[in-house]
Amino acid sequence: MTARSNGVDAAKGFAILLVCIYHIWRYLDRPSFEWLGFDFFAMFRRGDIGVEFFFVISGYLSALSLSKKDAASQTLAVFFPSRLFRLIVPYYTALLFWVIVLHFELIRPCPHSFFDIIAHMTFMHTLCPSTFFSISGVFWFLGSMMQLYLLTPLIYKLAKKSPWLVFALTTAISYFANYYAKTIAGDNFMVLTYSAISYLPLIVMGFILFDKEQAFRKFFSSPFVLPVYLLVVFLLLFRATYRFGYFEFTDVVAGLVLGLSMPLLNHERCNKLISFCPLLPLIGRASFSIFAYNYIYLITGEPVYSGLAGWLYTLTQVLSFGLLMYWLVEKGALPYIIQHWTGAFSAKKQDN
Repeated sequence: MTARSNGVDAAKGFAILLVCIYHIWRYLDRPSFEWLGFDFFAMFRRGDIGVEFFFVISGYLSALSLSKKDAASQTLAVFFPSRLFRLIVPYYTALLFWVIVLHFELIRPCPHSFFDIIAHMTFMHTLCPSTFFSISGVFWFLGSMMQLYLLTPLIYKLAKKSPWLVFALTTAISYFANYYAKTIAGDNFMVLTYSAISYLPLIVMGFILFDKEQAFRKFFSSPFVLPVYLLVVFLLLFRATYRFGYFEFTDVVAGLVLGLSMPLLNHERCNKLISFCPLLPLIGRASFSIFAYNYIYLITGEPVYSGLAGWLYTLTQVLSFGLLMYWLVEKGALPYIIQHWTGAFSAKKQDN
């Protein structure tokens, strides 16, 4: 088993780029160009599967973290706080940012009441339809992820003993949750469809991919396996239509397929190739901030440009602001900047 590498960050970078182009596709009039059953823009409108890919990556990294620790450190009391403290400052900063933006009506109205804020601060906004997509539409992912973190230590222990049985059970739970959401839940469908239980098999697959990393690499080294896998990925991204069961479960399956790439990406040979493109791992490391501020382009109102120029302008806007907030908040540059400014101001005041 190998440690986390640039390959993992590149996977996160690819996942967040999928999410970005999906949101931009919706923003720029949802273009389509179909030919022989394929759609050039299918990857753009299907980019939301980047979220499912993120869940697999999270399971993979959670297994990496838990495998390095003793049994006492694998408990919920240790694992959950470590994840919470790592995310709480950038998350609360993003939450404050969007509440201020909404308060001053810099973008179109979105619920941001005191109840919405408390629900988001406690990661319980995904449990209620009225708060699910309030403040910022992307925050639902963070709520579901933190709820999954509550289950991660227990599921990891179960998966260590019977990995494929746990995977089969969580896949069945995910399927029936989506079936119930689609056929019975009505207006409350999102609470199940985008809930933690819907994404359980993705987390478990991340565990399996890490624990059986060498076996998966050996499997992909067999003749024709890798070309067939790449063909399947191509079909998932560019086929005009496909479906596996109910609603979000289709994206869960697509996320599982993309997730199978993790043992290959987290490999020394792949890391050497990725080193020639350092921007993708950087985007991956900044993926939380890029995701949290993914709707920054809404501040400009209607699209400034159309066509290719619109895509490039909006994507650059999203990535640039996300990288800026990553540097300021996640990397801790903001406190130093404030300290420098306040120090310079105090010195100037004393001189006067």
